[in-house]
Amino acid sequence: GHKVDANVFAGTSVHLHNWTLGANLQFRYVNFSYTDKIANKTFSGAVLGTDWDFINGGIDLTYNINKNHHIYAKLAVSNREPMRSDMFGGEESIPLDSLGKPDLNTTTPELVRDVEFGWEGKGSIFKANVNLYYMHFKNELILNGHLGLNGLPGHVNADNSFRTGAEVSFDVEPVKGLHIVNATSYAYGKVNKKDVCVNATHIFFPSWTLFQDIHYDANVGNIAFTVGANYDLRSKIYLALDNQYSLPINMSLNVYGSVTFRDRIELSLRMNNITNHLNYSYGSVNGDGEIMY
Repeated sequence: GHKVDANVFAGTSVHLHNWTLGANLQFRYVNFSYTDKIANKTFSGAVLGTDWDFINGGIDLTYNINKNHHIYAKLAVSNREPMRSDMFGGEESIPLDSLGKPDLNTTTPELVRDVEFGWEGKGSIFKANVNLYYMHFKNELILNGHLGLNGLPGHVNADNSFRTGAEVSFDVEPVKGLHIVNATSYAYGKVNKKDVCVNATHIFFPSWTLFQDIHYDANVGNIAFTVGANYDLRSKIYLALDNQYSLPINMSLNVYGSVTFRDRIELSLRMNNITNHLNYSYGSVNGDGEIMY
């Protein structure tokens, strides 16, 4: 296969008092051609339908309340082409119909529009960020819950879908050297795919993710110490469009420490998943309805 990927990008920003307006624009050209050695044929991007022109870009507006706090709004548009594995339906070679013509699974790119609002701030003992977002997809390339013959996860186009949620993060230092760090996100979304009569929720992404860390840093002469623990959690993820199969909750409690001598030698120790919780990073559903972890 041969893929040409060329783009031109421009961006600018304007500052007026406490306001900042930014804008960017990208033109992207993508062309994918393929030579099938089995059929001994070369197919151009025009024949395959894999010749795309994309216009991506966005604008953002920021208002500085003061030097430590600002609020912002963002609007962005982005396009993404399917991967070769998606176009070939999980096969290594390009599928051909009875006439020897390419019979691709999908050549439809996805389009996403993203709107975000947020606040960032910092004080004497903290820094924090709150972000709200809404993403609307057209022809989103979603996981279909199955592995292709090449062993890669497969994707299909949904008719339309959306995802919305909130992200909160902070780092608090109540006393010097003691840091309490948190990053939490909640997401809700639906996938609408009419040909299988589905309106699935929380599909292929977790509704909750959480990362919590607490650590203490100290210096004694030329020796620096760090000791801490963190915990991460990912809620269950549905693996198929019927919301019937799912990966269970993923969680891990970890502890760590380090000693640094004169900024030259560092000794560190990390122990992961000390509660021995069984986690699954990925799963798919086979033709018999079994989950393949």
